[in-house]
Amino acid sequence: MTTVPTLTNPDMTARIARVTALARTPGHVSGTAPDAVDIEAWGHVGDPLAEDLISDMRERKLMGGDLFLSARSQETSGLPAAVAFFADVESVPEWADFDLMKSGARMGNRNPLGMLLGFHGGLAFTYIDPATATVMGSTGRSPTRVWCSVVATGKPREDSSGLSTSTGCVQAVQAGSIGYEFA
Repeated sequence: MTTVPTLTNPDMTARIARVTALARTPGHVSGTAPDAVDIEAWGHVGDPLAEDLISDMRERKLMGGDLFLSARSQETSGLPAAVAFFADVESVPEWADFDLMKSGARMGNRNPLGMLLGFHGGLAFTYIDPATATVMGSTGRSPTRVWCSVVATGKPREDSSGLSTSTGCVQAVQAGSIGYEFA
């Protein structure tokens, strides 16, 4: 008989706790070999730094209005969850090659329709993993809604495809740039 790892399985709970601790480390870059990564445990981990920030913002009743500006103001005031979140989001891993990204952006700018269709065509693969499909489906941000947002406003911001349309401008993904604040 095969034992199915579940959250009630102490071994799985310990594995999840270990990878959650890694995910809670702002800007952590792990040089782990791909075959050594505990994919099963990572499948149960969301974004603990973002979850901590949202939890603190809910406690402070800051969930209305512009959440990004509220989070930035909490970072400025020294809220540990906001400081940790932005330290993580704005850390640039050593493998990020912005010159290479710029060459890809130039290719995408030469064929914007192909780039857009390629990115949006890939959104369907988000639903292959059942856990991801549950999360994406429960947020109401389905590919249909994303496409309607693009057609209606020309700006898919706040959707899972928002970053893909900003890849033509590499500066939009560089922390501290003007474009970064809007991506």
